[in-house]
Amino acid sequence: MLCFSNTWLQMRINTGYVCFGLVVLLSIALHIVRRKHSKLCNWAFTLCNLAVCAGIALAVFGWRRLQVVPAALLREGLRQPRLPFATINGALLIWLIAGFVGIAVWDGQRNK
Repeated sequence: MLCFSNTWLQMRINTGYVCFGLVVLLSIALHIVRRKHSKLCNWAFTLCNLAVCAGIALAVFGWRRLQVVPAALLREGLRQPRLPFATINGALLIWLIAGFVGIAVWDGQRNK
């Protein structure tokens, strides 16, 4: 999301692609790290990461812009300018909750 606030960068590339590329790269990196340090990826780590990222986003963008920037970034990456921000934000919220629940369930099964 920080790429979205950089006008120079946004005028030259589709920053939505940066978002998708980072998700892929970070997923691969997390998979590699998880193999070596299995205790690193648990629900508490995820919750702390979410809190830190949300705090940084609130400090940089503020609440009003934070309601629009993630949806605008994904809408740009998907090349779907007609999708409403509320729909994208709803899908993001569902994705976030599902991911957190998935990690919590996976962590609970792993610690049995």
